Amino acid sequence: MDGLPALVRVDAEGPERVREGHSYANPAEAERAASLVAELLEAGVRPENVGVITPYDAQVDEIRRALSDAGVPNHGDVEVDTVDAFQGGEREAVVVSLVRSNDEGNVGFLGRGEDGPRRLNVALTRAERFLALVGDWETLRASTDGNDGENGDDGENGYGENGDDAADLYRSLYDYLDERSRTRTTNSAVERSGLLVRPCASGYRHGRPGTPTRSCRRRR
Repeated sequence: MDGLPALVRVDAEGPERVREGHSYANPAEAERAASLVAELLEAGVRPENVGVITPYDAQVDEIRRALSDAGVPNHGDVEVDTVDAFQGGEREAVVVSLVRSNDEGNVGFLGRGEDGPRRLNVALTRAERFLALVGDWETLRASTDGNDGENGDDGENGYGENGDDAADLYRSLYDYLDERSRTRTTNSAVERSGLLVRPCASGYRHGRPGTPTRSCRRRR
């Protein structure tokens, strides 16, 4: 489809960790996200045009820590926040960290009711030119339970019997990414995605994907 950003699926294995009550973090995935941010900046994307999105507050802190520990230049200008905080916002390049990684195939609220698909839709529609989805796709495609009691819930499965709907959601996304994107597990994800960036001067931005050229244009 014309106008879609370059898509990259990045496989990363956890393990996840529970923090701050029922919030989850995944240090290995945070490091992978930080590496992708470093690639984007090296490719010429301005830090304020890069966003990192994750469903969990604890992972926001983990990614910010990983960016700092890795010495990523100007990482303070890269917006790292939860899915809900990105409502209505767009960036030229977006890295999404999905966090969940466990042997039980438990994706928590990522696969619960209308909430999980809504958050996923927001995350997938924030990128203008480049989108990387980082996650443990074995866990996401298994999706045996759509609600593990996080956020004070009672643990009842809230998305399809035995999480079948959640599994179908992520399996479909996985298959789509296999067809439309290039799966990368190395630090060449940005380069091999075909993303070519020419930095724009202050006050200018790249044209949207699908236009005849990707030249810089004045911001409105």
